[in-house]
Amino acid sequence: MLGARAPKATPSNLCDIYGYIYLETGDRRADYKFYVEESEFSADLVVFQEENPLYADASGHWFITDRREEADYILKQVPRESGSDFIIFYTEYEYRAGCP
Repeated sequence: MLGARAPKATPSNLCDIYGYIYLETGDRRADYKFYVEESEFSADLVVFQEENPLYADASGHWFITDRREEADYILKQVPRESGSDFIIFYTEYEYRAGCP
């Protein structure tokens, strides 16, 4: 996936957001905005942060990169659910990642 941009996800295929993820912190454009929920049951996508990029190959498995140019998706975390495109929950368990 290195350097290749994945097709953009839409609300109908949020499960396709995985791989190299760059988290935008400034005012630059992001592909999507997400809100982090404290409950897995109200999230659109359950996310597991991979330490090894080779394992970020399935739904909800994100490898956070600090290099914007190598990202499959550029995302921005927002403080309010109303300003987001979708809602995620971070899980500690790899097997829980994906669409609920």
